Amino acid sequence: MTGAGKAMLPVLLALACVPALADTPAPPPRQFADACGSCHENNGFGVQVLTARLGPERASLRRYPPLPSAYIRIVVRNGLGAMPAMSRVEVTDAELAAIIAELTQGGTQ
Repeated sequence: MTGAGKAMLPVLLALACVPALADTPAPPPRQFADACGSCHENNGFGVQVLTARLGPERASLRRYPPLPSAYIRIVVRNGLGAMPAMSRVEVTDAELAAIIAELTQGGTQ
């Protein structure tokens, strides 16, 4: 194999993998427990902050009366107080929509 052929080998191998990657199923969308639960469930930091700020009866986002979906979206994307903003890389728009639906089901928007 010539020098040019050896240089092209990694590129050709990478291109050979592309169809296999395209057939790989996408991971399931992250839900509230996966994306937010480490802070907002099981006495996580978010629960502790909200308990100190609002009291224990309003510290759980699941038990609290549903927040407006637009408010949830703004807080997730921009952050609020101790909560950092979450980018579309961390939580996609589709995942955020699923999280909002989970938190607001049965509530009014």
